[in-house]
Amino acid sequence: TLAEKPPFADFPCDRSHTKIRSDTVPTNVNQVRPGDIDIIAAMGDSLSAGTGISSATMQQELFSEERGRSWSIGGEADWKRFLTLANILKEFNPKLFGYSLNTSQSFQWESQFNVAENGAISQNLPFMAKELVKRIKNDKRTDLKHHWKMITIMAGHNDFCSENCYYKNPNDILKYHRSDHYRNVEISSR
Repeated sequence: TLAEKPPFADFPCDRSHTKIRSDTVPTNVNQVRPGDIDIIAAMGDSLSAGTGISSATMQQELFSEERGRSWSIGGEADWKRFLTLANILKEFNPKLFGYSLNTSQSFQWESQFNVAENGAISQNLPFMAKELVKRIKNDKRTDLKHHWKMITIMAGHNDFCSENCYYKNPNDILKYHRSDHYRNVEISSR
């Protein structure tokens, strides 16, 4: 666990000599600055769902999804309290949205654009992608054409640690894992 920073701590990146946000919306991913990212989202398994982040016992861990503290999409408090990708991006764009607000299940409002599920395998990613696209399109804050979106996808270790036991040929899991990720990217780009 990282130590909490004092409230007076300065953000460690010197932003004084660089432009944080582009003057116009970039049309090419190579032009995107951290401040240009308006939406953050996540798909995946327990690591993105924030399962058991501050649990003291295994029993607590199984039932606690601390999405607001998840490394990839947690937006609870700020970077001084919880060092997450979303909290870092909020330093560059205070209007960033989509990050999880606190402990919640994927179907609850507080999860925002975090559709990760505890125990998910790569086969679940296309369903998650469809749900995520629906949430983003239905959110009144979203400008699909002009908002840059950062979507983290973290799934696969459950495939290799659990699902692999059910295949006769261990290499099959690689084939299915790759196929599921391709389908996921295709759905997400719609």
